[in-house]
Amino acid sequence: MTTEAPSVINIAIVGGGELCREILEKTVFSRSGEGVSAPILAVADPDPAAPGMQLANKLEIKTLTDYHDLYDPRHHIHLIIILTPDARIFYDILATRPTRIRLLSYNVFSLFWQAIGRDERKLREQKKAMETIVNGIRDFILVLSPDMEILEANESFL
Repeated sequence: MTTEAPSVINIAIVGGGELCREILEKTVFSRSGEGVSAPILAVADPDPAAPGMQLANKLEIKTLTDYHDLYDPRHHIHLIIILTPDARIFYDILATRPTRIRLLSYNVFSLFWQAIGRDERKLREQKKAMETIVNGIRDFILVLSPDMEILEANESFL
């Protein structure tokens, strides 16, 4: 039995489009107890068929069609991340949210997400370069887990 650390901050997303879907796909590990202490508890979008809303449903994350419902204290939301560039939504949430709920605008989030994306691309490129080097070695190379499970093998070994 694993004990999960209590959440420091509970997040809700407003805007269930492709960006929401991408974020949920990349942060789904937070549901598997890998020490992430900021779970996404809810997604709000007026379109239940939006890609992020559909994935949230699959992941058993609460979905709402009205972002004002996120204000309900029973949801325990501390931060709303806005994933829609519609400034009217930002200003409405800013004016109507309870003071206990913080807000991250689309523009600020996009800035951070783009920076993370650049770093992610660099890591993929470095991984590919390392694989090319390892696969160019004629000796057998095998990486085993402590349980003797094969994790990696170069082309010569295969």
